[in-house]
Amino acid sequence: MPLILKNELKEEGVYGVWKVSEDEQYFLSLLQLFPSEQSEVSLLSARKRLEWLASRYLLHILLGEEDRIPCLKDRYGKPHLNGSHFQISLSHSGDLVAVVIYALPCGIDVQYPVEKIHRIAKRFVNDDEQKYLNPADQDYIMELHTIWGAKEAIYKAYGRKGVDFKNEIKIDPFTYNSSFFNFSGFLQRETYTMEFECSADLIHDFVLVLALSN
Repeated sequence: MPLILKNELKEEGVYGVWKVSEDEQYFLSLLQLFPSEQSEVSLLSARKRLEWLASRYLLHILLGEEDRIPCLKDRYGKPHLNGSHFQISLSHSGDLVAVVIYALPCGIDVQYPVEKIHRIAKRFVNDDEQKYLNPADQDYIMELHTIWGAKEAIYKAYGRKGVDFKNEIKIDPFTYNSSFFNFSGFLQRETYTMEFECSADLIHDFVLVLALSN
């Protein structure tokens, strides 16, 4: 079973990563889809459909319930567990899918690092963040992916459209490490603020970032 990571969170919650090596029939044989889910998955391309099925199966495994809980989307497109107090976030990149389940708003992002991220850094890195980054550092590309992943995870936790990644989501200074490390970030929209405890790790050469609201 390609469950390559499962970690309990210090509060009520868990997150995990699945390396997809199966086809969609494998997951369909294990998942009993609800009508609303069937409607959603029928509109997806083959690649997106496999990612969708793998993430829902991982979600089911991490929940540890015998019966599946419907994974639905609200009017903003944010996934949630129908009738559960838990909040969730899903992500996928390449052959990895990642899921976090937490008692408070949460977000997760997994991505394969690419050099070209520096070309778009000015779109999401603000002036304060740029002060603790150095393009000459050997870890500069990984630092950019950490910031992007944290902002993406915070955006998912917030769950509303129209967020300015550069100016409304801010990541506090951190020292990059290829193994697990913690840092903090926050979202500020007018008078509304959310603070997050973030973490990053390198899993099978993918950058995995978590954002848990305080």
